[in-house]
Amino acid sequence: MEPASSEVLFESFFDSISLPKLAYHWHVIILSSLGCTATLASSRFISPVLFPKTYNSLPRIKRLSWDIHWVSMVHCLTVIFLSFPIFYQEELEKDKIFGYNAYAGNVYSIACGYFLWDTLMSLYYVKEFGFGFALHGLCCFGVFIFAFRPFLNYYGPVFLMYEISTPFLNMHWFMDKLGLGGTLPHKINGWIDEMTDVNISTFIPTIKSILRNSDPNEITARDIRTKLEEDFNVDLTDRKHEVQQLIEKCFDDLEIGEESASSDDFKTDIKVEKKKKKHYSDAKPHTSSKSKSSKSSKVKEKVRPPKVSVKSEDTSDYSSLEDEYKPQRKKKRGRKPKSSQSTEFLSDDEYERKFEEELNGVRKKKKKGVTGIHKPLVLSPVLSEFLHAEELSRLEVVKRLWAYIKENNLQDPNDKRFIVCDDNLKTIFKQDRIHSFTMNKYLTDHLKKKEDLVDGETLNVSSNGSDHVEQNKM
Repeated sequence: MEPASSEVLFESFFDSISLPKLAYHWHVIILSSLGCTATLASSRFISPVLFPKTYNSLPRIKRLSWDIHWVSMVHCLTVIFLSFPIFYQEELEKDKIFGYNAYAGNVYSIACGYFLWDTLMSLYYVKEFGFGFALHGLCCFGVFIFAFRPFLNYYGPVFLMYEISTPFLNMHWFMDKLGLGGTLPHKINGWIDEMTDVNISTFIPTIKSILRNSDPNEITARDIRTKLEEDFNVDLTDRKHEVQQLIEKCFDDLEIGEESASSDDFKTDIKVEKKKKKHYSDAKPHTSSKSKSSKSSKVKEKVRPPKVSVKSEDTSDYSSLEDEYKPQRKKKRGRKPKSSQSTEFLSDDEYERKFEEELNGVRKKKKKGVTGIHKPLVLSPVLSEFLHAEELSRLEVVKRLWAYIKENNLQDPNDKRFIVCDDNLKTIFKQDRIHSFTMNKYLTDHLKKKEDLVDGETLNVSSNGSDHVEQNKM
């Protein structure tokens, strides 16, 4: 009996895993992965020669990212060019579901080789790039490996056409690193990219929702970008600068919205007060005491009916009006009236005063507990001295700081997102220049809740910006 050849062994093995056509293309997958590795190595030799200033100034991880972008560029251009003829293969047109063609198999082998290489690279540098890239490469490899079953070979190029946007994303990334942002080629590339890729402006409602429901001290732009990638199933790594700018714009819109809402509430309160005054002046009587009682009863009909009191023999004029217009109280399930709300033990003077207030439309507003960004916090000595207050809410602290920044023109004229710290702000932020989006992160060290401080303790901030609590010696 003759020993089985290696070709027969490969065929039997791939038949056993239900990928029979892979026996004719496995070597192409390996060659494609090795070609990606060679392209990566060529970038490390060519890039310092073509762009010595930019490439050599990048940190190690950024240089690696540069090389990976170069491999991605070469692969996507190759695959897109080779994908078009697949639509015109007769074998695949006859059977679009289970048809097979050797040319299509080779194209899918090149794609599988790249995705295999991408997965292995992402796993090797998982600390730098995260597990998401490895999962993306593994899923793409798993999808295209089914072409060797064979299955849906005719429709494979449709999925490979998604790579059309990749060259423009890579060019955008390279132009940013080369300092060509804002130039005409950069703008033209951006316009083409928007036509072929997802429009990030559609993320605005989701970003605002994330910012509203998150703690501004803990959430970062990277967390928001990761959340967007999960929700919309897109890869935004190459567009993180655009997403960062969009997040900052949404953050500024939310702050402006809060300020305008508070000013609108203030204006509404003024209008209500004016209406009340006008109503009171119109309701004031100018006739005798007899007509006075009849008019007051008419006014009483329009205003909220007073609360019921226990009848007594010695009742005043107001109590007689109450008996005439006794309201029907609605029963509430599961709740008993509080003893403080009962009018059973009110004296005549107290009852008359209470009824007069209700007759004139005066209502006592319940004080709502102050929570969230409006809750007063204890300021550090440095911040307290700067703002001339010991306790303020986070929102009020931010408003006062922005008022000071704008009054003294401390925003960077070249990029207004950055704040140039003067001597006063340096004592707070310990930086010469900070980003407006990270202001809240630095303020965290200067703000503490009252309940977090034990009696006799004060909040102090060290020279490196970290906060610690010290107990005052009596």
